[in-house]
Amino acid sequence: MKKSFEGDFPGQIPAVESRSASADRHSGARATNRPGKDRRERVAIVVFLVAAGAWLVAAMAGGTLAAWELAIPRLGEGISIFSFGRLATAVESAAIFGWGMNAAFGCGLWFSGRGEGCNGGFACGGFLYALVAVFWNGVVLLGTLAILGGEMQPLPALGFATPVHTILAVLTVLVAWPIGIRFWRGIRSGEGMARYYWTVAFLWLPVLYVSVVVLLVWIPLPAPAQIPVSLWFSGGLEMLWFVPVGLACAHEALSRRGERLPWSLAGFWCLVAIGGWAIPCGGPVPGWMEGIALLAGGALVIPALALTAGFRVVLRQKLERFLSDTVFRFAVLGFVGLVLALAAKSFLSIPPLAEFATFTGLLPSRSLFAFFAFSLLAIAAEYRILRRLLGRDWPWPRAVRWHFSLSVAGMGLAMAGLVLGALFRGLVFSDPEGTFESSVGFSVPFRWATALGATALLGGHGIFHAHLVGLLLHSVRRRVSVTKNSL
Repeated sequence: MKKSFEGDFPGQIPAVESRSASADRHSGARATNRPGKDRRERVAIVVFLVAAGAWLVAAMAGGTLAAWELAIPRLGEGISIFSFGRLATAVESAAIFGWGMNAAFGCGLWFSGRGEGCNGGFACGGFLYALVAVFWNGVVLLGTLAILGGEMQPLPALGFATPVHTILAVLTVLVAWPIGIRFWRGIRSGEGMARYYWTVAFLWLPVLYVSVVVLLVWIPLPAPAQIPVSLWFSGGLEMLWFVPVGLACAHEALSRRGERLPWSLAGFWCLVAIGGWAIPCGGPVPGWMEGIALLAGGALVIPALALTAGFRVVLRQKLERFLSDTVFRFAVLGFVGLVLALAAKSFLSIPPLAEFATFTGLLPSRSLFAFFAFSLLAIAAEYRILRRLLGRDWPWPRAVRWHFSLSVAGMGLAMAGLVLGALFRGLVFSDPEGTFESSVGFSVPFRWATALGATALLGGHGIFHAHLVGLLLHSVRRRVSVTKNSL
């Protein structure tokens, strides 16, 4: 019997096809409850996930270079495409629309194929998804290169040029709503909590993105109103897209299929009700908007506590698996990171602390930590999905362990540098005799720590993508060998 690749997502199909499924396939019977039953849909999932891995390495490479430019200011001097402003905007856009969106679309398309009521309804779905996967990555690539060339917008999470956002908004509607409807059918059939998070994320994303494109691109608002709208978009993108997708992956990985953990439904509805209002503030926004954002941010402690109460027993029961299964550790640490990010958002919404966090840069550090946590959960999902989709184990298990070790070490070092640097800057600024030059001097060791952490993350994700390419080559060679033998 073929040895399995460490642990499995609870309730998912094995990599090797069962006798009943094989018999149905050869007899022409309709296959149900099998992810990616359409061959073109399976191709789309592979394209999304492989592209996500490539964008992860590209974004991390740019982020590492930007971190070293902060530690060594003369590093990119005289090279316009490597100037910090362009590089930081390109990295943000590549991370969100390249890595994050591809990973979420690929995982959502895979998991939407499971469960009663989740299949059917879109006869051309496989071709549509494959087409969107190719066009999406082509447009994101062109938009990223345009940013490096100087064509960008000075808005958070919306750095692409106007035509790029217009095309991506249309593609988002084409891919997200059909997947969201499939998940909604799973909820009606009595599926578990993961379906709730998937449904909200995929049905809300097109509304959020198209609304912002209309307000900022098609019918542009006056300049003073553009910053609040862009902040509403970046906050909604985190709290109602990346966080729900990450929590959906956590439920798929850590709980049994169809299981509803204690307090999980209460945590879900609290996050949905208040998450969209917990936007980052501190800029030129109306007073009422900042007040609502602080109240909503403070209330995020409710879903954080509900998630902790629901998963506490599950994680305690699976301690042995955590020690032996590297991919399971990705999922566990990603889930813990998301809960901590929600709790930190609530803590930093206390008025005195909110002012301090805005002034010192703690809020961007917390958002980056939440995105790191989402990335760990998406990586865990990619490891499982690609193994089942390609029908073979990952060739080098040791590479998975190296990936985990470097990712956790890099994430910890980078976040320690960012957080401690922000705290020391705040202490210097609070001193009446402190100067800007002294705050810069205090920040140098922490910038080096952040740069070293980013380098470790780049090494870990580079190993992951090289491993992914190796898995694809092994799969192609096996298919070629089977074809030759059949001839």
